[in-house]
Amino acid sequence: VGLRIRPPNPEEEEGGSRQCIAQIPDTTQVVLGADRAFTFDYVFSPQVSQCEIYAACIQPLVDKFLAGYNATVLAYGQTGSGKTYTMGTSLSAGGDGMLNVYDTDTDSQAGIVPRAIGRVYQYIDEQRTKAPGSLFQVSLSFLELYNEELVDLLAQKSAAAPSCLADSSTVVEPTIREDGQGRILWVGIVQKSVSSYHETLG
Repeated sequence: VGLRIRPPNPEEEEGGSRQCIAQIPDTTQVVLGADRAFTFDYVFSPQVSQCEIYAACIQPLVDKFLAGYNATVLAYGQTGSGKTYTMGTSLSAGGDGMLNVYDTDTDSQAGIVPRAIGRVYQYIDEQRTKAPGSLFQVSLSFLELYNEELVDLLAQKSAAAPSCLADSSTVVEPTIREDGQGRILWVGIVQKSVSSYHETLG
């Protein structure tokens, strides 16, 4: 579990707000208020970059994913705490949020999602170089958990969605099920085949 401390925004600074959390130097412990201490696996100060957070917390998970393991990254926090910025799903902060090829220094504001997707396609290109003619298929779904409800964001936006999703009155709500072999499956979601980094983030 990693904790990222968000710096005050301009409105908070103008209003005289003060930082209520402090990191104990050279530790992964923080103090909230006067004496409430909490310990995490990682603690990132407001000065830590998007690239550093990705390298420390996410890159190992992406490598495991490419090795065939399941991996999950969950951003948790109250509204305005910086979840969207850290994950990079807005693709708007500091540029278009997209990286040039796989150069993670191209856009320092790029978050976890574009960096992870870039790594996946970098891996695919590496494997194709090692074994010309290799075939790879990438498909994606895009779900949001909001107010304890699952929302299929591709079903809302995709013009090619199944007919059962075209009418809001007949939308199939995404559900999670387990099959006979113990595998976790998503049911009632739109999956889209993609073939490049920019298509995936487009």
